[in-house]
Amino acid sequence: MYIRRHIEHVIARIAKRKPVIVLTGARQVGKSTMLKKVFHGIHYVTLNRPVVRESAKNNPSLFFEVNSPPVIVDEIQKAAELFEYIKDIADDDKNTGRFYLTGSQSMKLMKNVSDSLAGRAGVIKLLGLSMREIAGMSFREPFLPLPDHIKKTEKAGKNVDYKNIVSCIHKGFFPELYETESDHYDVSDYYSSYFQTYIERDIKDVLNIKDESAFIKFVKAAASLSGEMLNITTIAESCGKDVKTVSSWLSVLESSGLVYLLEPYHNNFNKRLIKTPKLYFLDIFFNVGLKI
Repeated sequence: MYIRRHIEHVIARIAKRKPVIVLTGARQVGKSTMLKKVFHGIHYVTLNRPVVRESAKNNPSLFFEVNSPPVIVDEIQKAAELFEYIKDIADDDKNTGRFYLTGSQSMKLMKNVSDSLAGRAGVIKLLGLSMREIAGMSFREPFLPLPDHIKKTEKAGKNVDYKNIVSCIHKGFFPELYETESDHYDVSDYYSSYFQTYIERDIKDVLNIKDESAFIKFVKAAASLSGEMLNITTIAESCGKDVKTVSSWLSVLESSGLVYLLEPYHNNFNKRLIKTPKLYFLDIFFNVGLKI
């Protein structure tokens, strides 16, 4: 079962203006699935397959002859050699909507986009499902605490009752959990596997972590402070690492789409820059992280 995403309209709109669309976001939030649904007539290729990946790295020119644009390339960061060729093709062919690139390792992906595709790519970040998407609501205007907005929301119908809200909070917002009915044990198994996959495929590759136990302690310590002022020193003491190491780990969690640092608001802009942000995990992932 596919749940329609409100960001589909944004992608379709930007695809009319840019030759390259870059879709980022945490692992398993539904990036590839959404692109295949929205652009179902476009050829799809994933670099998760070793043979395909080696072909892309060793002979990028031939790769794009076989997989000619328009094309969806999944996990594009695994073959950085493709970016220069995408740039050349985009410059030669002035048509829009030629390349749809996805990747879950945002740091590597965005570095290559910044280096090679500046001005040519529209970058979009996908999060987990929203309450409106789960409820099947087509109303997608950003929330505003105004009577007019509340009336529009009510007209859209399909109000989510308290029981469903609590269920969603405990289940989380990854699409796979809503494809079939799942209980508490299914959710715990899912997030435990997710966390292990995240460490093996993303974290070790980016940070070259040798002390996996310390990283797990770091995630637990950070999760325990979710919704509170960010205190890197406290987190460092909890996992037995120095502040510099914890800061780099935290930046990877943020770029991976798992945490968000909410900067404080202040009338004085300079004070916004020096005030301490709040740390938020973007999904129920952190609750399960505490139980691993």
